[in-house]
Amino acid sequence: KIWSQVLKAFEKGGFEKNGGPEATVAAEAQFRLMEPDYGRLMGTKLVPKPSLRGQRQMADLQKQVIAMIDVINGPEKKKKDAATGETVLVRGGGLYDRYYEQVASYASQNWSYAAFLHRAQMLQYFARTIYAAPTPPDLEPEEEEAYLEILEQFGSQYENKAMKDLEIALRDAEAKGVVNDWVTELRKAINKYKPAEYPLLKDARRMVADPVGVMPAAEKELR
Repeated sequence: KIWSQVLKAFEKGGFEKNGGPEATVAAEAQFRLMEPDYGRLMGTKLVPKPSLRGQRQMADLQKQVIAMIDVINGPEKKKKDAATGETVLVRGGGLYDRYYEQVASYASQNWSYAAFLHRAQMLQYFARTIYAAPTPPDLEPEEEEAYLEILEQFGSQYENKAMKDLEIALRDAEAKGVVNDWVTELRKAINKYKPAEYPLLKDARRMVADPVGVMPAAEKELR
């Protein structure tokens, strides 16, 4: 409740989303309010139903995967393509977008990097969940092989996106000379993928070269 009151006070006070003290507190409030949704997602498992076999169980697992995607990227909605005039399905409004729009938009370096970290961690978790998806029983050898290959390809798309997001956010922090707890966690996360390029820093100093926001180039890529 207190975090909601913080946001109301920020809006009532007419403060700007400029990375200042008020904006930083508001960014934290938004971040904290999103934690329950984040926690539920990060605890989601793909659970096979024993009553279903083969293709039917596979279809049920697919529904569970789609439900996770709905949380991360938002549900599918129909939208008219401005260039072609055709109706297409797009996703939006999920946690991934909300972390940018509702947290990073306040230009608080501390909480912007926290938002970028959580965005990447959601994608990582989803990828690992896909890799570990249960294999339905009664599949033919060829079906099982194709199933596992699809899981690997599908999961790697999200893991690669997570790695890219981590890299962009960390490079942004390095360019500004920003070192804080969230940036340290970003470095630890990307270090697992590219230890030679992003070694862990033992004696990092806390300093901020640019007090506000995220670099325009990084902001564009992180959207």
